[in-house]
Amino acid sequence: MFILIAIALTKMPNDKETASGKSTITILRELLRGSNYREGVITQFFYIGAQVSCWTYIIQYGMHVFIAEGINERDAMVMAQKYNIIAMVIFAASRFVCTWLMQWFSPARMLSVLAIIGMCALIGVIGFTDRNGIYCLVAVSSCLSLMFPTIYGLAVKGLGDNIKIAGAGLIMAIFGGSIFPPIQAAIIESRIMLFGLPSTNLSFVIPIVGLAVVAWYGHRTYVRTEITKEL
Repeated sequence: MFILIAIALTKMPNDKETASGKSTITILRELLRGSNYREGVITQFFYIGAQVSCWTYIIQYGMHVFIAEGINERDAMVMAQKYNIIAMVIFAASRFVCTWLMQWFSPARMLSVLAIIGMCALIGVIGFTDRNGIYCLVAVSSCLSLMFPTIYGLAVKGLGDNIKIAGAGLIMAIFGGSIFPPIQAAIIESRIMLFGLPSTNLSFVIPIVGLAVVAWYGHRTYVRTEITKEL
């Protein structure tokens, strides 16, 4: 609330043109005509949705597993929170490892490969009803670590003076983080069962969809890069 009030009281510049001399509308039109940037914004939206979904419901998933083992609800929550912390630590450590690997591998190719690995891990999250599912869910974080900065970098590549507006669009794509979790929550609360799998497990089909879009974008960007090299 205080931030909104501060913004309302702050006098903003009234420049209709950017430093490049183009209007914001003109820049937006140019950006949206470029498939690489346009697809990058869409992909960032789906990636953030998948990431937030995985981290939001790891505690619920863990509690479901631990309670099924006979652990009381309070202890199950504590144990699930520990796995959530482990997932965050792995996410941070993996960011450095992936950055190091980029010295030898194409960022776009790494993006698609890690998205596919993450999807496979999420299939394990859905299919396992014991601690193996927790391990798979924690492992997903190692795949997620590379994605935000890589999608951002690939999407703004070659945009020149339009990069500031382009960057703002990519940051706004974090809106996906407010769309995916409620959908997943609805699945969890439905209490549906499919092939003997509880709704908590089945709900992780939502982040699979998000990572599928990331894999698609990584592959398309890699192909475009290779075609450009050949030309």
